[in-house]
Amino acid sequence: VVSDHLVVGCVNVSRQEVHAFTAAEQALLESLTPHVAAALSNARAYGQLRLARAELEQAQEQVMRVERLRSIGEVAQGVAHDFNNLLSVVLSRTQMLLRDEKDPDRRKSLEIVEAAARDGRDTVRRIQGFASRSDGEAFVSVNLDEVVEEALAMTSYRWRDVAEREGRAITVETRLGSAPRVQGNPAEIRQVLINLIYNACDAMPQGGCISIRTAGEAGWGRLLVADTGVGMDEETLAQAFGLFFTTKGPGNTGLGLSISQGIIQRHGGRIEVQSKVGRGTKFTISLPLAESRTEYAAPPPEATVPGHLRVLVVDDATVLAALQEAVRTLGHETAGAAGGAAALQMVAAQPFDLVITNLGMPGMSGWQVAEEVKRLSPRTQVVILTGWGDTVENSRHVEETLTKPVELRTLEEVMARAQARRAA
Repeated sequence: VVSDHLVVGCVNVSRQEVHAFTAAEQALLESLTPHVAAALSNARAYGQLRLARAELEQAQEQVMRVERLRSIGEVAQGVAHDFNNLLSVVLSRTQMLLRDEKDPDRRKSLEIVEAAARDGRDTVRRIQGFASRSDGEAFVSVNLDEVVEEALAMTSYRWRDVAEREGRAITVETRLGSAPRVQGNPAEIRQVLINLIYNACDAMPQGGCISIRTAGEAGWGRLLVADTGVGMDEETLAQAFGLFFTTKGPGNTGLGLSISQGIIQRHGGRIEVQSKVGRGTKFTISLPLAESRTEYAAPPPEATVPGHLRVLVVDDATVLAALQEAVRTLGHETAGAAGGAAALQMVAAQPFDLVITNLGMPGMSGWQVAEEVKRLSPRTQVVILTGWGDTVENSRHVEETLTKPVELRTLEEVMARAQARRAA
């Protein structure tokens, strides 16, 4: 069977008798072969068309995913500045309260707020770097039991308070104390655990039990989170870690488990899930053991050079008051300006040792403020404060760059360095 000068098939017709086909029958068969060839060619073309359509749909889906990721990146960059401003207020005021609070219960509550604000800061940075994250971040020795206790404290309003208001009882059972230390970032591991706890609450509309266990097995630290919820069927289970896959409706992004899996894989570990409809779900997280016993703690502040600084803070009203109060708490004199033009008028009228200015401001950017400050008062030091992540580079007019939200300890270290530079 020939189509377009190509052999596309063969028609084999036979009879038991010798010379059984007459000339007319042979002519009929020969007249049919072009039609058979056309049918075979059409079938082949149809198959190729279906394959091409499937490849096109796959390519379109990939383009849509890339576009959605790009859109998420743009949204993350757009809200990062405002979100970090809010976290700056929460973190700085909480840390100022912690400096004077003596009551153990109140300190514990304030420490939970402080840890939540830090996690919020780290979450913003992870979302900003979702598509271009670096693997160079150093890990430390992490106590999994402490991570579990902190995550439960941060989510208690959800599995206890909210559940009780909705008329469903959720209990939490823990079995801790047997896990060796693992290597990783405690804030990121805590984020994964918080996400799993929230998912468990959503999976138990009638209430139930969340059980969390830590253990050490064969060179790994294990974290197991199980619930008695609705469970997942095989099809849902197969897509559980898929990007943008969600069973919670249009109000959810479907990024939770995907990001969680990315975090665990970046730690050199793995996250596995088992589930059956009506019988709940269990997640098992395996993380490599820590090679050292180094605690996760901030470095001690640098030694402070005697003498207070005159500090001008330039930012919007929300952050300005909190940052000024933090500077005063550290024993320095401070003035505030709600914009670049007002700041330059103050610098021209009176001397300042240090200007801390926001980067993104209407009318005049932080870089422009820094350049004009150096022109008006060359000995005045300038620190740029930004909520746009860690990608901002210093300029010759700036001594340092800080990323929002700024912790009180970090601000204290900045002041110490500024005092040392002034003394020098």
